Amino acid sequence: MSDYEQMEMEFTLQRDRDLKGNVGICVDFDHHEIMADMPAAVRNRHEGYGIAAEHFAKLQACMKMANGDMQTYLRLIPNGESGCIQTAGTLYNSALEVAAAAIRLASQAKRIISDLYGTTPLEEYTAGTDEEGFEELEEIEDGEPAEGIQDDEEEQEEAHNGKE
Repeated sequence: MSDYEQMEMEFTLQRDRDLKGNVGICVDFDHHEIMADMPAAVRNRHEGYGIAAEHFAKLQACMKMANGDMQTYLRLIPNGESGCIQTAGTLYNSALEVAAAAIRLASQAKRIISDLYGTTPLEEYTAGTDEEGFEELEEIEDGEPAEGIQDDEEEQEEAHNGKE
């Protein structure tokens, strides 16, 4: 029985990872759609904050609607199923609005990053690496070490000369 519980937990974690990946795809799609409309570039961090705050306020308004639907659902539970079914449908619609607002906020945040910084620090770091994430070593010509690397003999000689 304990093996079954472990398998269920692993399945849930994989499902969550897949969901986050799919949401990321939605964010990338929405970001592409936003950039296709060619909005004015974000000029500074203050303007970026204003854009983010505007979309965050929309997300909070959607969350407030979903919260109200949950409270209505709770009040209708003692009255029977007919009111609960309608309220569950309303809650579903509110949840979709929350998801859409959250995706739009993430898309705008991605726009702010790309306009202000061009690339993210992680993208800059990985730009110098090959596909597998490893950096290419510099070529050594004529037996000379690459720039910045000294032979052990040279280091020992410099240390010996410094002691005398």
